[in-house]
Amino acid sequence: MTAPPPPQHGQLCDALARGRLALAEVAAIPPRELEALYELAAQCLDVGRDAEAVDLGAALTTLFPFSARYWRAYAIALHRRLLLDRARAAYEAALVLDPQHQLTRCYRAEVLIYLGLADEAAPELAALRRAGDRAVASRAAELLAQLDRLRAWRPPTPPE
Repeated sequence: MTAPPPPQHGQLCDALARGRLALAEVAAIPPRELEALYELAAQCLDVGRDAEAVDLGAALTTLFPFSARYWRAYAIALHRRLLLDRARAAYEAALVLDPQHQLTRCYRAEVLIYLGLADEAAPELAALRRAGDRAVASRAAELLAQLDRLRAWRPPTPPE
């Protein structure tokens, strides 16, 4: 029995373009090496080296875009660097892969607030206020309270 012929260049490009194959698979990068990169990115986040974490997150999500964990770490790094549009997109990508992840949903809602989309964030935060994860529920309640204060705020009137 003979082995099947190796895929042609066009087939590889097609598989990459259609999301059936990741660059890490084409380059034969073992999962343990991707995990080592992920751990390095997480360590960078832990010690406040957010710019490096952004670079590592970008590399990870380029090499293997099928991991919600990689997208989440990348989004958090972007969020910390206040690259809010990119953070929102990365949180969205993480949620495509893991739509029920409560912490990701909460962080995305926070980014929406910073982007001036509080009306879009409020229903998500209201739902998360009842989350099973107490830390997520607490953060959602805190963000909702801040939204309420912002909505109630009125600029001071100038003296006459």
